[in-house]
Amino acid sequence: MVNRIFLQAEGITYRDWIYYSLLSLFAISLPSSITACTVIQVLFAVHWFSGGNYREKLNRFWANKPVVLLSSVFLVYLSAIFWTDDLENGMGKELLNKLPILTLPFFIASEKPVNKEVVKFLPILFSLSVFVVSIIGMIMFFSNDLLDYRQLSPFINHIHFGNMVVLSFFWLPLAVKKSNINRFWFYFSLAISAWLLFFIFYMATLTAWLGLSVILLYFGIKWLIDGKFDHLKRIVFSVSLLGIILFIALSINCFRPMFLQRDYPLINNAVLTELGNPYQHDQARKDRENGYLVFSFIADEELQEAWSKRSKIHFDSLDHAQNEIRYTAYRFLTSKGLKKDSSGLAEISDTEINGIENGIPNYLYLKWPSIMVRIHQSLWELQRYYLSGDPRGHTMSQRLELWKAGWVAFLEKPILGWGTGDLPEAMEFGLEKIDSRMETFMKPHNQILYLLLMTGLTGTFMILLLLVSYIIRSAACRNLEMKIALILFGVTMFSHTILDYQMSLSLFLFCLLYFGEIIKIKIEDEL
Repeated sequence: MVNRIFLQAEGITYRDWIYYSLLSLFAISLPSSITACTVIQVLFAVHWFSGGNYREKLNRFWANKPVVLLSSVFLVYLSAIFWTDDLENGMGKELLNKLPILTLPFFIASEKPVNKEVVKFLPILFSLSVFVVSIIGMIMFFSNDLLDYRQLSPFINHIHFGNMVVLSFFWLPLAVKKSNINRFWFYFSLAISAWLLFFIFYMATLTAWLGLSVILLYFGIKWLIDGKFDHLKRIVFSVSLLGIILFIALSINCFRPMFLQRDYPLINNAVLTELGNPYQHDQARKDRENGYLVFSFIADEELQEAWSKRSKIHFDSLDHAQNEIRYTAYRFLTSKGLKKDSSGLAEISDTEINGIENGIPNYLYLKWPSIMVRIHQSLWELQRYYLSGDPRGHTMSQRLELWKAGWVAFLEKPILGWGTGDLPEAMEFGLEKIDSRMETFMKPHNQILYLLLMTGLTGTFMILLLLVSYIIRSAACRNLEMKIALILFGVTMFSHTILDYQMSLSLFLFCLLYFGEIIKIKIEDEL
């Protein structure tokens, strides 16, 4: 199909073919290889310098005001290097990671545009690459008996890949339909999108799931405002709304026990086990599982002896999820309302023993789909954080702790921030101020807070203004596909920093430059 387009399109030179090949490889590498993505960006520079006509290219770049604005984002980061103390981190890591903000827009905008009939297939190549990687991830997940659903993304961070899956779910049918190729391929693209939708829920990445929900909500509101509710859209909207309502109702019913405070049945005066061993109760620890206290009614030696008869994994070692198997067993037994003794262990099946070995802390996780397990885990982390004040070891509670610490650090230097290289120092300052138990450096996991810490109110305002100006002036936002991407990026920014990781930044720039510069579609398409 691509060869046919090349042969029929007029005016395509050998250099144009190389340029399009680099763009295609860049789109394909986004979900599949960090190394390839880096190498291809270097090859963009090689292609640019090898072509000569530098004056013409520079003039083409300077004449493109929206791209100049986009590239200027890098200059804001660069200016913040002048008041940073850690120049090594600022120059050698932070600015290096953000260099594509300067180079990619420059190389793409200064090159002579390629035939639009050729580049319109880039979203299809990207989406097919995502589809192939999802298949590879699923095969590796089951063939290697992996336990963490994040490992369904075999090549890049699961949050970045989850966003790519959501984009491909929408982009692929839209791009195939615009291409006016055989109707069979459109139906085939719908089948792939159905697979990607299943993959999103199976992967259980909350960011991707939330982004998908907000995008669907956007379409529903848009159709209501526009009054364009034909028969098909009514069906889609009604089914989606009913599905969301049923899911919320089911979740509330399933998650209700974790918010209860329940007591164990008082058997044998709640002092001794059936074997006559005394129970231990750690009154200081308030962790609960399905309403029951985890560290009450523990007969550890008795439980350890009973465990050794049913499992080959030592009770003092780690489970397959690299957590203390003792703590996993405590939580699992507690989730069923069982005491932590030999009698409690005798109540659970061999399948549940295997679940404990695999790091499953709640018997309900063996019954629920992965997305419900992930939501329950997040709620449990928040509950534990509220009860104990300890955020360590759990992503959701750590995010809350980092947000609090980051905000305290921002208030210390609100105007210009801490500088491009001093983010570790800023977070360490904030964590000390709030007396946090976290000991290792972590980024604040919020894009706006990240910018505020690094560049202050001044730099954050300038960066956001430059990005919004590019999106509007380049007319990128008039593309439906770009609107989908912007909604997804906006959702992701609340819990992640898309401008500060290579693959998320590369995806962000690919979307901006493709819809704002490469394809330059000025008429909004409808879903």
